[in-house]
Amino acid sequence: IVNETNRYAKQTLQGTNKVWETDADEIRAYMGFMILMGINKLPEIRDYWSVDPTFRYAPIADRITRDRFEEITRYLHFADNDKLPARGKDGFSRLQVDPIISALKQRFKAAYYPHSQLSVDEAMIPFKGRSSMKQYLPMKPVKREFKVWAMADALNGYLYDFNVYTGAMGERETALGEKVVLTLSEPLRGKHHQLFFDNYFPSRC
Repeated sequence: IVNETNRYAKQTLQGTNKVWETDADEIRAYMGFMILMGINKLPEIRDYWSVDPTFRYAPIADRITRDRFEEITRYLHFADNDKLPARGKDGFSRLQVDPIISALKQRFKAAYYPHSQLSVDEAMIPFKGRSSMKQYLPMKPVKREFKVWAMADALNGYLYDFNVYTGAMGERETALGEKVVLTLSEPLRGKHHQLFFDNYFPSRC
C-alpha cells in the first residue's frame, strides 16, 4: 500500500515542484483512524477536526491534521495504474485492487478456523461515488452500494471468506447463487461443516 500510494502521488504530482510521501506507520495509523470513524460517526469527515468541542474527536484530531488526512485519502492506492490490464485484455478486473483483496482473504483464513456452522449471505457496502460495480437497489434504505458475497462463522460473525461482486457475467440469478455458495465453501468441503443461507441461494447447494 505504501509503495503504490507513493507511486500514485508521484504520478499525480509529476511536472510540479511538490514531493509527497507516506510510510508504513502512517498508513497503519490512517487505517486505524478509518476504523474509529466507523465506530464514532459524525455528519461530515471534517467534523472530526471541528473547533466545536461537540464534534471534535481528539483521538484523531490530536494525531493527524485534517489536510494530511485528506492528502492520504487522495493518493491512497493499492495497485500500479500503469500495469493494470486494459478492458478487454487478459487479466482485466473491474475491481482493480485484486492484490490487496487476495492478501486479506489469505490472512482471514490463516488467522482463524471457524466453528462447524457457517452462514453465507450478501453484505452491502454503501457507496456514492462513480463505479461500474455499484448496485442500485431502489427498495432498500441505502440505494447505492457495493455487493459482497460473504461466508462467516455463524456463532461469532467472523468473516472467513468473501468475494466482491463485480457485475453480471452472463449467469442466471439461480446459477449465480449456486456458484457463490459452492465457491466460498470449496476450501471446507468434506470437513463436516454446516452451511446456512436464505432462499436466494438454491436449495440444491
